[in-house]
Amino acid sequence: MSKSIFISCVHEEKYLIDWLHNWSRAGEFGDIVFIHAMEEDKRSAGDDDVRRYIMDQIDKTTAVVVLVGRDTHNHKWITWEVEIAQRRNKKIFCIRIPNTSGGVPPILKEYPIIEFKLEELKRSFRILN
Repeated sequence: MSKSIFISCVHEEKYLIDWLHNWSRAGEFGDIVFIHAMEEDKRSAGDDDVRRYIMDQIDKTTAVVVLVGRDTHNHKWITWEVEIAQRRNKKIFCIRIPNTSGGVPPILKEYPIIEFKLEELKRSFRILN
């Protein structure tokens, strides 16, 4: 049975979602399918619409991947997405965006940071299969 993962990231870093999609399509993560992410900028729709959209996407998933980069710790949506994932008992993975060293949001301090490298991700995602 396939699993899906919601990808939480700062909108300006969404290009990394393509990498994850491509690796998944190539079968690198087994039966994990990356289909849930905010690939369009929905911020102009208003906070309530964004919240509903995110909750719906997270509810469809097995886990949440948080891409941690330069400014992740400054974004309310990242914290909110993690709070939703925690309340829904979703597995949470924190992945460091290459060549960044920004702070980790306080809500994620208890989670290990995984390098954005294919072998590291494969090893980490095995628990979902």
